[in-house]
Amino acid sequence: MLSSRLRTLLIYLLLRILHRLYYVGGRRIRYISVSIDHNDSLRIILLPQVFIPKYTLTQMVLCKILHNVRGKFIYELCSGSGLISLHLAQRNRVVASDIMYNAVLSTKLNAKVNKRWDNIDVIQMDKGNALRCSVFDIVVLNPPYLPLDARDNTDTLYCCGSNLKLLLQLIINSLKLVKKEGRVYILVNDVVLDYVIMLVKRLNLKAKVTPVLKTPLDRIFVVELEKTV
Repeated sequence: MLSSRLRTLLIYLLLRILHRLYYVGGRRIRYISVSIDHNDSLRIILLPQVFIPKYTLTQMVLCKILHNVRGKFIYELCSGSGLISLHLAQRNRVVASDIMYNAVLSTKLNAKVNKRWDNIDVIQMDKGNALRCSVFDIVVLNPPYLPLDARDNTDTLYCCGSNLKLLLQLIINSLKLVKKEGRVYILVNDVVLDYVIMLVKRLNLKAKVTPVLKTPLDRIFVVELEKTV
């Protein structure tokens, strides 16, 4: 069994190569088609430096976990291309935000192209800091969770710092934004799962951990948190 450190480095290299190759040539707009289920096929526009949702699978997992959610007020933090928000906007009111301008623009374009604009608002913001607390029924977080320091903008798509400080901030902010008895859904891998569970215990939160995906290098989990106070 490979060590957590080695697995993390291999995942990092694969993600970096994928994003470097996909956006080769600089300012190129890319188009992909994503089928979440037989009722929802999306045409996704990707601008440079936006996380690629098709080959990395994690966003698809969250879409399927939340597929039956209806009539809720939902916030997606770190929305990237907007794939999750677009899927949820079929049956819910959604606010999507990202710190990266190209991610915000991609989400806006994708909302218009896929005719989901009426149910989604898109804003550029750092960690949800400009929003009022305790207003959302559900917060969805597919964060950068590799415990490595980012060297450039591409790395920020999947690295949260060697001390996991960014991941901690994103989880804390998600809990602030959700209503009492609301839910926060966080996607992480087994390398950082223990850290998240330790944080959950420290905050005296109820948590449900569901394994959802296994890759050759890691296992992916959805952590569902219930805000009780």
